[in-house]
Amino acid sequence: MKWTTALGYAGLFAIGQAHADVTWEVQNRFPLLSNTAFSDLVALTQANPDQIARTIATADRSDFKFARNTAWFPEVQTYITRQVLAETAHINAKTSLSGPSCQWELRAQNGDLVAHVQAACAAEINIPQPLRLSQPYTLRVTQDESKASESADIQINPKLIIALGDSFASGEGNPDLPAKLNRTSKVPNHDWAIVKEHNVMPTSLIKRSAEWWDTNCHRSLRSWPALAALRQAIIDPHTVVQFASFACSGAEVIDGFLLPQKNPPGMEPMKPIEGERNRNQWLRSSQQNALARFLCQGQELQSTLVAQPKVLGGYFDTYYERRAGAAAENTTTRITCLDPRPVDTLMVQFGGNDTGFSGIVKWILYSEINYRGIARILEGRVNKSIRDELRPIEPKTTLEHIRLLDPLYRQLANELEVLKIPCSAVHVMGYTTPLPGIPLPVPDSQKPALTTLLKACNARTRDGNLPLQALIAEKLDNHLIAPRHDGAYMGISPSRLITAVQDYVNPLIKAQQTAARNHGWNFHLPETDLPEQDWGFCAGSLECRQAGDQCPFGDRVRWAYPEKEEPWDKQSLPLPHPADFKPYDPDRRRGFRYGIDAMLTSIRLRQTDHTVLEDWLYGIAHPTASLHAKLADLIE
Repeated sequence: MKWTTALGYAGLFAIGQAHADVTWEVQNRFPLLSNTAFSDLVALTQANPDQIARTIATADRSDFKFARNTAWFPEVQTYITRQVLAETAHINAKTSLSGPSCQWELRAQNGDLVAHVQAACAAEINIPQPLRLSQPYTLRVTQDESKASESADIQINPKLIIALGDSFASGEGNPDLPAKLNRTSKVPNHDWAIVKEHNVMPTSLIKRSAEWWDTNCHRSLRSWPALAALRQAIIDPHTVVQFASFACSGAEVIDGFLLPQKNPPGMEPMKPIEGERNRNQWLRSSQQNALARFLCQGQELQSTLVAQPKVLGGYFDTYYERRAGAAAENTTTRITCLDPRPVDTLMVQFGGNDTGFSGIVKWILYSEINYRGIARILEGRVNKSIRDELRPIEPKTTLEHIRLLDPLYRQLANELEVLKIPCSAVHVMGYTTPLPGIPLPVPDSQKPALTTLLKACNARTRDGNLPLQALIAEKLDNHLIAPRHDGAYMGISPSRLITAVQDYVNPLIKAQQTAARNHGWNFHLPETDLPEQDWGFCAGSLECRQAGDQCPFGDRVRWAYPEKEEPWDKQSLPLPHPADFKPYDPDRRRGFRYGIDAMLTSIRLRQTDHTVLEDWLYGIAHPTASLHAKLADLIE
């Protein structure tokens, strides 16, 4: 069943299990955060107890500073387990008795006195002695004068929640603390973060870089797994939610879960050696190894080489950058122990990167350039250069990889089994379709409305992806004629978007569903399970045109560029300045990020030379924090 708001939420506390007048709650029910940070989080959500996930997801930067105080140790890429998996917790309690003085006694199940407190009866008291999780206690309060008493049975219930997966599970595009921009006197050009010659320097415009709970993996507390775990911790005052996410943007089942992930998005690129295009970097551990070490704290670890099926050999060829089909044994390292800590809920989302998600997005957005006149002699060369830079993937070429999702999930299931994670605890989230609520093929009755929507969406995505277009142009050879200020070609192609949904997204989701259910896992399908269907890639396109200056700032797709260029979408108003953009605008309709909001939300400066990092690119076409909140509410 769905989690429901407890009577005691927002400081009233839930009623004790056996007696009605002593109420109590655990002080810090989410030990990934510090005590103070959790208190700040509870205060943030008090005004909207029925929309906890949404309130957290759309909180302003100033209200989200608690995210800096986590039990994640970035230098060694591991959790401070003594905090996350602490075996004790403190409680507060309150009585309905009145009077100047009350005596409180906390006793263990065998009757031993654990703690004694004397305080005014009306005061909320803090039991000074920590209570062991899962152990029963009795808390009794006695009024000094009348000797009237009340009691409650106390037991703190721990719940271990784990997250694994890729960018859709890590929260890509939604940093805990979004970038904060200065309102410069000059309005910057659309390519201010990309080209070398700026009319406004990035160091003048960027007041604060975006901050992630884990920068390497772009892991955020605004992700659906974290929001689902946070919601339960806030609602249930008698539970300690021990949450750990190992999800990482860019992860695949092989490259990420079974092997240490190569080149995660938040690692600053290393300078290439002469003759090389780039230098690879890796996380310290695979998600499997990191999870095993987390669950096996204090135990002897067992390490085993596991031979993977030959059918998955292509993934290893890519990972090791070797010739396809090269003779090699494809093995991974499995870590386990005799008695791993029991997992109550495991939330997972894999398959997008395994099947070419980013290449599909580029295929949808990229339309080849058609030059006129003498410039046509360069047309083929320019288009080839752009294709080489983008590496778009046609949906029809992904079917073989989609068919491999079942054996990939089988390897995932094997690793979960050796860690003794029950199938009933696993929750797989299906990917969010960019066209929710639209049946394919499109019925004739819906074609006119869809055509109108996609035409507007094409114009708005061309405006919204101008920064992406500028970045591509900057990376092309200087002698090539490439589009930059003459408009963005990185707008959605309506026909390609429909083809991608029909030939890639829907088959991917179906393969996810089949593979998950083959292993007895819970599967959540956003398109059918979410009550609202207005969160797609093009949501808000027509509404923003109609709203005029009432269009939410979070839904606007450009600002008032000083360049003399006509916008593609002439019917929608721009932002006055990039600093006006609201990364987590609760009123925005669109559930996916375009280039402009990915950049304005996630942009960061290098710590060394203060130039702009390009990892904001990974947020394009990813769910917004508001959509993550909707997904979090699907987890029961």
